[in-house]
Amino acid sequence: RHSEKRGKGEAFRTLSKEVMELGSEIMVALDGDGQHDPDEIPMLVKPIETGESDVVVGSRYVDGGKMDAPFYRRLGLRVINFLYKKVGGVRTKDTQSGFRAYSQKAFEFLIQCDAKGYGIEGEQLVLAAKNGLRVMEV
Repeated sequence: RHSEKRGKGEAFRTLSKEVMELGSEIMVALDGDGQHDPDEIPMLVKPIETGESDVVVGSRYVDGGKMDAPFYRRLGLRVINFLYKKVGGVRTKDTQSGFRAYSQKAFEFLIQCDAKGYGIEGEQLVLAAKNGLRVMEV
């Protein structure tokens, strides 16, 4: 935890550095807003453990996913997801999910992201798409 608020992007970079120092092979990021169930972490990391993916997004848009948000927020997220697909080449349906798992290859590469705040999620997916990292949603 930072002594002062620096934004989600900086939190991701700090977490990545700590995970690299520990020599971990997988990193999980989970927003602290209670929207995601920590009991689903094994399902999230499995595609990395089996070598299927470098980045796994816990999506609100796949079967079994859920989103409890007002209409205007759901609409806004759909617009953002569409723009990331068209402009950034991102194939992920839920670009803003804060529930993700990363392989060592991915977090060592994605530490380069510059976003300070919540733009970190989209920037990661654009960089992943442009650099051949395998991304999947569960």
